[in-house]
Amino acid sequence: MHTPRRTFSFSLPWPLFLIALLCACAPLAPGALAQAPLAALTARPSAAPAASLPPVPVLPRAYRLTPGDVLDISVQGHTDFQETATISPDGTINYVGVGTVVAAGLTREQLTRLLVNRLSPGQIRHPLVNVSVQQTHPRQISMTGQGIHAAGVYDWRPGMTLLDAIAQAGGVAQAPELTDALLISSSTAQTTPVDLVALIERGDQAQNVSLQPGDIVLMSPRDPAKAFVQVVGQVTHAGPQTVPPGGATLQSVLTQAGGSLPTAALSRVQLRHGTQTQTLNLHNLLYNVNDPSAQVRVVAGDIVNVPLNNNHVEFFGEINSPGEMLMPDGEALTLTRALALRGNPTREADQKVIGIVRTDASGHQTAHPVNEDDLLRARNKGQDIVLLPDDKIVVPRRRPATTGLGVLSTTIGTLFGLKTLGGFLH
Repeated sequence: MHTPRRTFSFSLPWPLFLIALLCACAPLAPGALAQAPLAALTARPSAAPAASLPPVPVLPRAYRLTPGDVLDISVQGHTDFQETATISPDGTINYVGVGTVVAAGLTREQLTRLLVNRLSPGQIRHPLVNVSVQQTHPRQISMTGQGIHAAGVYDWRPGMTLLDAIAQAGGVAQAPELTDALLISSSTAQTTPVDLVALIERGDQAQNVSLQPGDIVLMSPRDPAKAFVQVVGQVTHAGPQTVPPGGATLQSVLTQAGGSLPTAALSRVQLRHGTQTQTLNLHNLLYNVNDPSAQVRVVAGDIVNVPLNNNHVEFFGEINSPGEMLMPDGEALTLTRALALRGNPTREADQKVIGIVRTDASGHQTAHPVNEDDLLRARNKGQDIVLLPDDKIVVPRRRPATTGLGVLSTTIGTLFGLKTLGGFLH
């Protein structure tokens, strides 16, 4: 049986066919197969690797959007409303079909409701809007000005305080009393001055406010020539007094102000330092000028108030100088000394009994007789009756055939309307 021979036809031109045949018959170089990686031999062509995308941040529900945040906004079933929007520095975004809306300060839920309300009238019926944050803007605070060592932008973290930010920026560039600080709020644009002396030197937590992302702290050096302590009240030259960068003693500042007036209450001088006020007795300080512990220092921004000494006693009746008498500040005024300072009683005075009308805290007045014998004994023993502010000293006129108490009672009744006398003062 004859089997027909099968033949194959080639469309390849004979020169190219010859070249292909020679290549197929060429032997492999030794080890060439071993050198070819198995993966390369078995691998299939693959698509180019996908570009890496930044991870979508996981944010709390209460997160409030800030300028620089990148939002992905879509409406279910409406691809023409798919849009990526970046919140601009003024806090707004532009969204198709809606226009400009304020997004900064809103939560995602609040912005979603806002867009639903804007889209609903006449555009999309019952729109299902989805807002997601694809990327958050770096949350930072700015430390700026020549009053800080390392001005710049710093990452904000929850719970960050002003003192934390100052420390992170290297601290103040000069003494706190020579540095002005302002906090500019990112949410309200309100500018608040900060007392750096209270914050840094005294640790006043009222000044150590919590910072929010976007807050700006401006710290400016104060001209030393303009570093003042304000001195007010009973001094010769009230007003601002220049102090050096490290401050000065209170005594030197008062001297610069020309000293205190005779009407000054040096026992009740008030020193206001930041938000704190202390009362000082300068009589003690002035008597201990060589004692370093007695040297109270003041710095720029302090306020010194030297109050008026308005403590008086008043004399009535047979006294050579009746009327009001200013009590010496910071020391006790006794009855015998007060009588001597007012020229002592007249020749017509009945000195058997002297009256003191004293007012208590409720405003009630009581007349107290002082026996002359008791007064003489107290004087001889180095003791005396100490007068109080607003005491009224009554020296009655001598009347024949009338006892001292009777004269005193009549005189006090006439002057003050008091019908009875209280107990003797000793």
